[in-house]
Amino acid sequence: MSQRLQRTMIVVGSVILLLGGGLWFFWPEPLPPPDESKRLIHPAGYSLIVPEQFNVNVNHHGDGEFVDSITIDDSRYAAFPPTLSVNRFRTAPDFEALSNRGFKQKGVFLGNDATMMDGPTGRGHAQMWNHRMVVKFGDTWFEIAAADPQYFKYDGHMYKKYLETFRYAPRPAIPAPPTTAPATTTATTGPSTRGS
Repeated sequence: MSQRLQRTMIVVGSVILLLGGGLWFFWPEPLPPPDESKRLIHPAGYSLIVPEQFNVNVNHHGDGEFVDSITIDDSRYAAFPPTLSVNRFRTAPDFEALSNRGFKQKGVFLGNDATMMDGPTGRGHAQMWNHRMVVKFGDTWFEIAAADPQYFKYDGHMYKKYLETFRYAPRPAIPAPPTTAPATTTATTGPSTRGS
């Protein structure tokens, strides 16, 4: 074997080892199975188990489409982290608008009929692979989703196991405290004493 071929093989082998070692070192560990002790309950009554090393954002105010939400993202990523989310709709969703956004599949989630989309959203570097479901529990509609910067097959993935920990136990609305009139103050006005 020539020296040139030996050097080429050493360089190629070294590059492969460095890449493999780098991926092994920097690639996040797979998610552990869901642990019931890590369940996060939103004040509205829905809940989800949070994986280790995921950040949690509980939104109490929502936006025009959603009343509130839970967003859970992987803290091991600096940008475009894998994300699990639950959004509670304000009203019944507009299924025509959902169809235009890619929600064209029918399925079942935890025994309830679901309208689903499975595919990419976003553009360029911000593109994420999504599995999203719109499903009704009782009288309340939810969008339940997993998103990842890489393609994933939902069935058989650990994301499915975490999303299937979703529970909804509606809580009664907390009545506002009774309003009270401002305390009455009595002011006595007398003759002006200005300049005295």
